[in-house]
Amino acid sequence: MFDVITLSQFLSIQEKGVSAWSFEPDYETINSPLVHAHMEIAFLPDPASASRVQSNLPLPKLNEVYYWEIKMFDLPETTTVAIGLATKPYQPFRLPGLNPFSVAYHSNGGKCYNYPFTASPFGPLLKGDVPGVGYCPRPKTSELYSEFYSSSRTSRK
Repeated sequence: MFDVITLSQFLSIQEKGVSAWSFEPDYETINSPLVHAHMEIAFLPDPASASRVQSNLPLPKLNEVYYWEIKMFDLPETTTVAIGLATKPYQPFRLPGLNPFSVAYHSNGGKCYNYPFTASPFGPLLKGDVPGVGYCPRPKTSELYSEFYSSSRTSRK
């Protein structure tokens, strides 16, 4: 979110476009997700703790908006999904939105969390939804940044 992008990272993004980003599992944690082809993630069931994955690159601050969508093939009722942004390093056992410098939509309760602020309602995540995340690094207000969430059914800032 607020990570500074290096020159080599910037050049990689310029050269490869969206293919420059990939997901990097934290192999030091027991419940690390499986990453296939840099973009497909499989989270293994572990009721004892949360599991997260972050990308290899921060988001640059050049564009007005960055937006991406997540296609979920399965959504068990006992699973909480958190989709958002967080600075590195981020605790492997915490979902984004629950610690400083992170913001995320959580499927359990359908709220957007931005610690330490109050969670705002968004709506449930249902099987078949395609949730998306938008990030505006240079908002037209006094905020440091702005984010928004969408699904195939709704949109909310």
